[in-house]
Amino acid sequence: MQKWLIVGTVIVLLGALGATIYVYERYYRGPSEAVFLGTWHDTTQMLDSTTYYRFKPDGTFDLIIAGMGSIDVVAIGKWYAGGQNIYMRVPTLDEDMPRRNVWVWHIVYISSDKILVRDTRHGAPIVWERFSDPLPTASNQAMQLTPPRSEF
Repeated sequence: MQKWLIVGTVIVLLGALGATIYVYERYYRGPSEAVFLGTWHDTTQMLDSTTYYRFKPDGTFDLIIAGMGSIDVVAIGKWYAGGQNIYMRVPTLDEDMPRRNVWVWHIVYISSDKILVRDTRHGAPIVWERFSDPLPTASNQAMQLTPPRSEF
């Protein structure tokens, strides 16, 4: 009888542990990296430009600046979302200062169309909103061939 009591207790405890893990994973775990995929508009007020971040599934991102009549990809880097932070690394020409090219954003709030992040250096909250319009995919748009012009 004692043996069956121990076996029954172990089965009930394993079931309770499984149910706890299921509830945590289903309802309380944070979003996966898939939430970040796509283009996000940084709503920070700028005088003459707008910033966009395009997160790609291969772990790279494009930093896109729209302003002064043009839309350009100004930097291409790597990104990773881990825990409560988003880590973004952009290439730098100054190899003596490797920390200057890593941005760390703390995630305050996240949904499918809005992310509230806080820059760990400045602490100011920033809202990113999902952006669905097409933006350029290459940084060399100005170098595209144009039709020949008349000499007149």
